[in-house]
Amino acid sequence: MKETELYLGFKHPNQIEMADYIKNSMGERGKEIMDQCKDSMSKLDSSDLEKIKVKNNEWNQSFKKLIDQNLQPDSAIVQGLIEENYKNNILPYYKPTPEEFIQLIELTTTHPTSKSKYDEIHPDFCSFFLQAVKCFINSGAIETVEV
Repeated sequence: MKETELYLGFKHPNQIEMADYIKNSMGERGKEIMDQCKDSMSKLDSSDLEKIKVKNNEWNQSFKKLIDQNLQPDSAIVQGLIEENYKNNILPYYKPTPEEFIQLIELTTTHPTSKSKYDEIHPDFCSFFLQAVKCFINSGAIETVEV
């Protein structure tokens, strides 16, 4: 998936495919989550979507650098980026339970299209991202994040 294909308000076929994958994997709660996300994204305009795309590309590159530095998933700097991701990419659209946040990351890092995108950034991106999110949840940090 190209960066330009992301964040198109669930109109692009890859976005529709991912939303369906999440709905099918998470059942009724997945449908509720995707409906909330779709509703939230429908309020964004093209300049908002462009800003999100740029910000996420920067985040991905920052995360890649931390992997390259051989930092641990529970290190403060990695956890800071996970919190940033949670604040910028999850909370504006819905507030998941800790378990749902892990499940969402599991789904996005195992879906073939998303996994391929992340693998292009770094071959360990998916596994490191999931480990770091689990550390974030296990530390209780998710409970202290302010919107």
